[in-house]
Amino acid sequence: MRTAITAVTTLALGLGALTACSTTDPDPTTTPTIVATTPTASTSPIKSPSPSVTPSTTPSATLDADQLAAQSVVNEFFRISNELSRNPELPLQPLADITTGQTQAIYVKEVADFRAMNAIQIGDVSWIVVAVGPLTQGDVGKVVVADVCTDNSAMDVIDQQTKKSILPKGGSTTIRWTIDVVEENGFWRVGDLTTTTVKGCPQ
Repeated sequence: MRTAITAVTTLALGLGALTACSTTDPDPTTTPTIVATTPTASTSPIKSPSPSVTPSTTPSATLDADQLAAQSVVNEFFRISNELSRNPELPLQPLADITTGQTQAIYVKEVADFRAMNAIQIGDVSWIVVAVGPLTQGDVGKVVVADVCTDNSAMDVIDQQTKKSILPKGGSTTIRWTIDVVEENGFWRVGDLTTTTVKGCPQ
């Protein structure tokens, strides 16, 4: 299994200054009881209260149907993550629906912990899908690996009460992600992933 990402002090969204790699599973007694379900109208990706970030992506003309589906899920993952960080009133179920395995358990718990800190995101983390790999057969079925770069230089995380930033100063603003997008029961979801800090994202 790939190394999953867990936040040190806030949401595991690729906020480089606030995240660290860990293979430790979250405490099952403190993980919110949210499970993946077959997407329905009630659990469709959330409508953003403000204009969504428009991601740059690999040219669709070069991708087959499975790669396009995987790319779409990756874009939804980052869009939903931004929305949940900006608006603590939104439900966590869409994040659970679009993730699986250890990534699902860790990310749902981290969003809950982020909200418990009384933290809120101002602005958006932007992202670019740098490349989408070919379809392969993994242990659990179809897998497409996506290479993504995120940039958090246009956002901040503040305490809702004091309105002061809680982001450590001098942290990295760009993160490179390698994401396994897996097909489960006919639906593509974000599975195992790894990240590393980088000096910048491709233009």
